[in-house]
Amino acid sequence: MSKAKLTDALTDGELDRLGTFLGQFPGAMNLEAIDGFFSALICAPRLEPMGEVLSLAWGDEVEFASDAEANETASLLMRHWNTISRGIDRGIYFPVLLEDEAGKAYANDWAQGFKHKPDDSRPRPWWERVTPIRLRAASPAD
Repeated sequence: MSKAKLTDALTDGELDRLGTFLGQFPGAMNLEAIDGFFSALICAPRLEPMGEVLSLAWGDEVEFASDAEANETASLLMRHWNTISRGIDRGIYFPVLLEDEAGKAYANDWAQGFKHKPDDSRPRPWWERVTPIRLRAASPAD
């Protein structure tokens, strides 16, 4: 288990380990989707309960081999949350984007994570409640 602080960014090895672990479970988000999901929640006006956030990130089918594995996974996700939050606050946020075989990152999973709703039984998330402003061009008759 890592001795890192909750404020430490994940290393490449930790990102790989977390991605590999989550990739075992069909209901779990991949790292790119988690990054988008966390980004949306960090920008939202209301903070979601962290236990619910983590459950949504790793899905219903996740099985931990031990309490230590569950704690390490939660710690890695919390550290990633904190890294995103710090980056957004400082205006220097770089999302985790997965590349295809050709080295291209499309950010589709990031966008899906960003628009993921925490719970359908709750009121619609803030990004769905915002009423778009409709501007009308002035006509000569105005």
